[in-house]
Amino acid sequence: MTTVCFQIMLTLEDVGEFGDGSAKFHWTVRDGESIGSTLYDMSNKDHPSTLCIATQLGCEVGCRFCHAHLRDGVSNLQPEEMFAQAESSIQQLNNRSDHDEIEALQIAFMGYGEPMHNLKNVVEAKALIEEKMSGLDLTFNLSTSGWVPGIEVLSKRDPSFRLYVSLHASDDDTRSQLIPRRNTFSLEKIVSAARTYYEASDKKVTANYLLIEGMNDSQEDAERLAGLLEPEVFTVSLSHLVAPPVETLNSPEDARFKKFRDWLTERGVETKIF
Repeated sequence: MTTVCFQIMLTLEDVGEFGDGSAKFHWTVRDGESIGSTLYDMSNKDHPSTLCIATQLGCEVGCRFCHAHLRDGVSNLQPEEMFAQAESSIQQLNNRSDHDEIEALQIAFMGYGEPMHNLKNVVEAKALIEEKMSGLDLTFNLSTSGWVPGIEVLSKRDPSFRLYVSLHASDDDTRSQLIPRRNTFSLEKIVSAARTYYEASDKKVTANYLLIEGMNDSQEDAERLAGLLEPEVFTVSLSHLVAPPVETLNSPEDARFKKFRDWLTERGVETKIF
């Protein structure tokens, strides 16, 4: 299948089906480059479906648990290319006979790439999606590795996104082992910028936290993290590692996730396991 949008052509190469009706779409864009978008189908639940789209080809942040930086070089996706992912993914799901047509949708700028490094195009893509998909009940999420200048700009330019900030550690030394120090800011500065965004948007900020066995999953880590995050400003999302390129990184047992969540909730921090 080929979809043409504003001179942007996406070719559907593959669809990965999940047991709950969600799907991972692999598209070819430009000169043989591939991007992916994932649609989490919530049509049978009391929650809008969520579409996670890419914002860049490659990524220069270099997180050890992500494959995006393995591409040689980084290229920003244009607003039309992000819109095309949204339009084409929804068409694919709506064409299926086993679920109702999507009426409400969360668009999540959370796929490959650092959205804050392509912020102008991301904001323009949001406006384009709002214009061309006005019949849907739309909300928008944006996830950043903690790029402070981008958070500060977005606080002033368009604080309508629900912001997700990837922390993944409770101290700077551990975080620098996961995310190269040259590509990030201190936890103190990230938390401060996120607090500014909360004040501008009046929306709680979600702190993403990949729980990694023996690295950031101790009670001490939980207590330090709780000390960083104001409960009225932040919620925490604990996540599992998914096929990281570094084989020495492992997810703890499920019981550890629950224990870590309990340590945080005991300190008043709203916490969910994703």
